[in-house]
Amino acid sequence: MQWAMELESPKITSTNVEPCRDTIAPCLMFNVRVEGFDAGRGIYIPVDGALYSDDEKFLTRIILDKVSFSGTSFPPQIIVDYGEKYPRDLKHTLILGGKALLDPKSINYIEERRRINKYHRVELKLKIRFIVLYSTVHHPDDIYRVGKDFRLAGLPNDAVMLKAGKPLLGINKLKLLGINNTVYSEYETPITIEGPRWVRDFAPALGLGNYVLLELPLPGPLPEPEESLQRFINAIKSLKRAREAIYETLSIGPPLTALRNALIEACYALEPLKLATRSQNGGCMLVKEKLKELFQGNELLAKLVTEVFTNVKTISTRGPEPTQPHLAPGPALTLYQVESLIGLATFILKLLLDTLKYRRI
Repeated sequence: MQWAMELESPKITSTNVEPCRDTIAPCLMFNVRVEGFDAGRGIYIPVDGALYSDDEKFLTRIILDKVSFSGTSFPPQIIVDYGEKYPRDLKHTLILGGKALLDPKSINYIEERRRINKYHRVELKLKIRFIVLYSTVHHPDDIYRVGKDFRLAGLPNDAVMLKAGKPLLGINKLKLLGINNTVYSEYETPITIEGPRWVRDFAPALGLGNYVLLELPLPGPLPEPEESLQRFINAIKSLKRAREAIYETLSIGPPLTALRNALIEACYALEPLKLATRSQNGGCMLVKEKLKELFQGNELLAKLVTEVFTNVKTISTRGPEPTQPHLAPGPALTLYQVESLIGLATFILKLLLDTLKYRRI
């Protein structure tokens, strides 16, 4: 069997990515493990790499700054020294390190793709290019088996051959190195960064800001679980939608509308628990005295929750772009102020849900 048929392609088996800590420009740092290099039969020389989004948009080039081999005591080589009796089927592992410098447009695009991802993950594609040098020299048992037939040892017909070294066994025209005329071999691997890790470690380093991740627990058994539970779920979804609308629309109206809807759903969810009531005009408001009982007599806490809830709801209803036509526009708001209002509403809802979870009423 010709050796070229036996030669297996290397595979990228693991990839680690971190935000750069030692650069002025924002960047990602990669460590890549590539296994399955056939020692003595070919050398893969890493050239560079490229980073793509999950929808195949080119983001930036990868600068390779670390290359090392491991996995065997034999150094990688193309021309085998038969005096050492180089082992057959020996595999090398290549460890690569590189950096991907990112401009603001690329960073923002990665973040946009993350926000529309179902699990809020960052999904990228890393591609690494190699120049591959093949050996046309046979191992001793191959030479014995094929006799004097040293023609191309299975290399592609369109390969470019280079002469190197001294003639072997008196064959003056033996060609020892081969470079396929396609020059490059490229290998691809997916990169996944989970949402919490991206927000905690990557967003601050890439200039996207600092964020706090909140877990909003759904309450346990309720007097009317079906209605209240669904309302709470709707409120959480609306808060999530409000946060996403800030970056998707870069305007005030859509996030304020989603925020108002979240507060209305939360209020309706609290009504079966006697913690909220509806007014004659169809509105919903929290009942401070009942909240005081929920908070075990803490009147200040009940007052705080009632006032913050009511004021945020009023601002979201009477904002610069009122959600109801008959309302006059309110004071102008900035996007970061709207983001903070969403944060206030999220904390209030978390406080209520946590209290309902740990204190059955």
